[in-house]
Amino acid sequence: MDHSRTTIQPHPPHLPTQNAGDVDRTHCPSDEAVKAAAGQELPLSELFQQHLAQCPACLREFKDHRVQLEWERIYHKTKWLLYAVLFLILCSMAYRAYHASH
Repeated sequence: MDHSRTTIQPHPPHLPTQNAGDVDRTHCPSDEAVKAAAGQELPLSELFQQHLAQCPACLREFKDHRVQLEWERIYHKTKWLLYAVLFLILCSMAYRAYHASH
């Protein structure tokens, strides 16, 4: 695990901000921290918001985690409804098969 990305550090003023293709992400937070912020498990500090504004890679990760978490929430809210519909379809098919054979 890369522990060098566990805390957010501001970019030194003499260095340019990162481009999406940069591989050096030593000043970036860990993926777990970005995911926690996207899931609103952690409040977004001003420093984190500034980092997101300057780092396209972290901003992309943040947005991707937000989308993934939203889809997970939707799935968990609707899965029992889907199970109930499938159960009713199976019951209907069994009922028709039973009455068709008699």
